[in-house]
Formats: sequence, C-alpha cells, structure tokens
Amino acid sequence: MSKAWKEAERRIASLFGHIRRPLSGNSRAHIGGSDTMTKEGTRADIFIEVKHRKAIPFLKHIQKTERQAKEEGTPWIFVVHQKGDHKSYAITDCEMAARLWLCWKEWKKEHPKPETVNVLEFDKEGKQ
Repeated sequence: MSKAWKEAERRIASLFGHIRRPLSGNSRAHIGGSDTMTKEGTRADIFIEVKHRKAIPFLKHIQKTERQAKEEGTPWIFVVHQKGDHKSYAITDCEMAARLWLCWKEWKKEHPKPETVNVLEFDKEGKQ
C-alpha cells in the first residue's frame, strides 16, 4: 500500500515549520485535528488539512491561473464560489500559502486584538 499521502503531509508541514501529526483524524491522543503540529509536539497556530487525491476538480483552471500569473510576474490566487453562498474559497500553492501565513503571524504580533480589516481602506503604501 502506498504511503504517498504521508509524504505529502510531511512535505507540506515542513513548509510551515511544522511536522506531520500522526493519527490526526479522530484520535483523542492528540490535541486538535490538524494534520500538522509544531516540532515541539504542540498545537500549531494554523490548522492544515491535507487531502491526497488521484484527481482534483478543475485542476486545469488552477494551473492556467498559475501559468498566467507567472507570465505576468505576480502572485496568484484561484477563487471558487458556489452559487447562492456568500462565502468564497481561495486556492494557491503551498509555498505562497506559507508566505501569507508568515505575514499574518507578523501582523498579528502588531495587532494582538482580533479585528476586522477592510483592505480597501489602505493605500498602496499600506497606510490607512
């Protein structure tokens, strides 16, 4: 039996400075259900769920978005939205997600209280 899914979890966890959490599913032996944890064995400050699949729906469209962004020299995000739902979901590659998470961690240090930020209120230099 292939253990490629375990290797995928290890690789993705390492991008975030974490390790793969064994038995993450419904195990009560571990804190939380994320597929990753800190190297110290504690709960990480990001919840990561890794799904290893033979095929991914609309992968062609995701790859096209990535290719076009690369040609333009910009980061990329593929957004999916279900008709009738007010929530949308963003997909990007794991390296970009890790960089965004690191930026969020730095921002959180400067803004310890939870708050909603309207990005449209910021100018190009990041000033309100």
